[in-house]
Amino acid sequence: MSCGPALIETVRVRDGRAPLWAHHLARLERSCAALAIPVPPLERPEGPDRILRILVSRGGATASERAVPTAGALRVVASPVPHPGY
Repeated sequence: MSCGPALIETVRVRDGRAPLWAHHLARLERSCAALAIPVPPLERPEGPDRILRILVSRGGATASERAVPTAGALRVVASPVPHPGY
């Protein structure tokens, strides 16, 4: 990988596919265009459940992956104070 700007896209692979792949790819293409980075050829991820991290720079793309963490117990807490949207 070369020095300079780089992009990171994190993709969740679930049940053998990346259900939001089209959105990830569209965002990556827009970001690459903004930074004048060529869009590398990428295939839709498949396979076991995991979290895929794609790093893209002018030197190309690399990928790493990690296991999906197990979720602990969830607790819902209601707040009387409204939260403004992002």
